[in-house]
Amino acid sequence: MNTILKTYEPTARAIVELFGKGCEVVLHDLSKPENSVVFVVNGEVTGRKVGQSFDHLIRQVLLNTNFKDDCSVSYYFETVDGKKLNQYLQ
Repeated sequence: MNTILKTYEPTARAIVELFGKGCEVVLHDLSKPENSVVFVVNGEVTGRKVGQSFDHLIRQVLLNTNFKDDCSVSYYFETVDGKKLNQYLQ
C-alpha cells in the first residue's frame, strides 16, 4: 500500500468508531484501478474488500455530472442486497 495512504488508516478507524456499526470507510489507491481498494473498516456494510476495483466509484460518482469541478460529494446508492446508503467521497 502507498505509504501516504497508510497514514490514513487510524483516521478511517476513528471515523467508524465515531459513527458506529452502520459506517464503512474505504481507502482507494486510484493509481491501481483494477484493485484500488487498499483498506476497509467495517466492510460488512457493503461487502467491500481489499483488492476490489473502483468500478462502483467510477460509475456512481466520478462520471456523475454533480461531481464536476468538486473535490468531495455526497451521494446515495443501493447495495445489491437492497440497503440504501448515503456515501461521502473526498
